[in-house]
Amino acid sequence: MLERTDNFKDSEAIDHKLMRIEYLQGADPGIFVLAVHAFVEGWIRERFDYGMSDQSFRRLVQGFIDWRKAQPDEDKAAPARGFDSINALIDAHHDTDYVRHRFRDLARTDAELATQHLDAFCRLAGIGARERLDGIRRYIAAWESRRPLGALVEENASIRAMASKEAEERKRLAEQVAELRIRAAAVDGLEVALRVKERELADTAATSGLRNQRIDELRKERNALEYELKEARRKVEDLDEARLYVEALRRMTMFTRTRADYERAVVRLTDEQKTILSQIRLDKDFLVKGAAGTGKTLILLKAVEKAKGLGTGAASKQDTLELDELRGSVALLTYTTTLVKYDRFLSSLMSDGVF
Repeated sequence: MLERTDNFKDSEAIDHKLMRIEYLQGADPGIFVLAVHAFVEGWIRERFDYGMSDQSFRRLVQGFIDWRKAQPDEDKAAPARGFDSINALIDAHHDTDYVRHRFRDLARTDAELATQHLDAFCRLAGIGARERLDGIRRYIAAWESRRPLGALVEENASIRAMASKEAEERKRLAEQVAELRIRAAAVDGLEVALRVKERELADTAATSGLRNQRIDELRKERNALEYELKEARRKVEDLDEARLYVEALRRMTMFTRTRADYERAVVRLTDEQKTILSQIRLDKDFLVKGAAGTGKTLILLKAVEKAKGLGTGAASKQDTLELDELRGSVALLTYTTTLVKYDRFLSSLMSDGVF
């Protein structure tokens, strides 16, 4: 059995090694498995002063198992499961010889098993930050789209370039929107000034008599304002992209507001419907009559909510019917596929809390 030395766990060095293994996720499975086995062997040699002595991997790991079994454990089941993984690690070590000496390829499943073996070993050894080990397990999906590192670097550079370009576009557009506001304000001011000048010209022309000189001056001032206004409007049109962007935002805001208002109205009960709902008792049959479009289906859905103590029934402080048969799912039967779609729409609004 291995005897432990006075060497303490170097958590920083261990985390660095695990980080190197984490970086190999999605690379070559054989190299990844080889790295896991090298990590295990290296830790055992360092922690139990074996150095580079001539000890086989099987003997080293078996000695670790014997040492670990001698340690007290509160949870006896957890170590037992871990030992199964470590035994599987020993059996899988033969495959790494082919990787090491013949550069043979291994399958993705081998990399997944090695990840499980690594996790079990670290748990038994009491090493490794859980965040790091969780990350290694989480990145198993990286093997699905395994590509050369160079391709990933190129793709990453392309994405960064696109993100940088998009950021520049957003900045440019924001500057244009700010400039658009300034120019639009200038147009508004010139339009007001022009209306004032035209009114002054009309008043002067009506009362001037022989004051033709003043009328000419006002006309010149009006013409100057008209020219300035024309130029200001042209400058606004030059910012067409920003103007279209602002208009799109306005339309989207209007659509969002009107859509939300519509959805609230759809699931909002009228006073008459509330009265009918308050009379429903689900411990006996009941019949709700009304013409098409009067909200019979909505009342039924609200009755289900009421029976389960949810939604409108609880919000309006109406009596709830705590029926055991309505604790789970409820089947709503109808006679047309159109009503099925409509009922699903209503249910989705009610489940999203649109009231």
